[in-house]
Amino acid sequence: GHPLGGAERVCAFAQAEWAMRYLAPDPYLQWRGRPGMELRRPMEFVNGRGLRGAERSRRKEPGVTRVAVLGDSCTFGIITVGLLKHETPPPYAEVLEDLIARNLGPGKVEVINYGMIGYTSYHGLRMLRREALPDRPDFVVIRFGWNDHLASPVHHSFSNPRRAWQEVLLDLAYRSRLLGVLLYRGMPMEAASGKAWQVSSHPTPWVTPEDY
Repeated sequence: GHPLGGAERVCAFAQAEWAMRYLAPDPYLQWRGRPGMELRRPMEFVNGRGLRGAERSRRKEPGVTRVAVLGDSCTFGIITVGLLKHETPPPYAEVLEDLIARNLGPGKVEVINYGMIGYTSYHGLRMLRREALPDRPDFVVIRFGWNDHLASPVHHSFSNPRRAWQEVLLDLAYRSRLLGVLLYRGMPMEAASGKAWQVSSHPTPWVTPEDY
């Protein structure tokens, strides 16, 4: 999904149908990882929370420093080189944890990878609030921007509320099964038909510079 101009600029997902098999619908996050999906490294699977990496307890053990890493597919760990070789190298969250373990000893630091294919900073803020912060991280690493400027698959930009009370109301709405379904914006690809959503010849970026 390279940023292109005019009618040639398309949704990143239209050029990356392979990625859709790793994703599952989520009313609050729009999509998340599909638990149990095998990755392109032997014997590695998306974990039960839909994240890449080992299963982690939400309860942080005493004396353990926890690092939350948020981002898009570059953080999740899917890159073109890996696709061409039918394998994916370790994501940088895993490399970071290994490097720390070599210096401080194993088990002292946990690095949890909340990165997800196709996420923008809009999704990242929601992932931070819904999944990462409840895990009580001591440090948070954030890397977004690659997808924010791409064309929106729903013909308008995503925007998070800028007032605290609006965010609270939105959270409550998405916790309701009924309202969550009514507000749900859908996946970037229609599951029933398997056809990628197309954008207009005058695309709108997923996230405006102001919201980013």
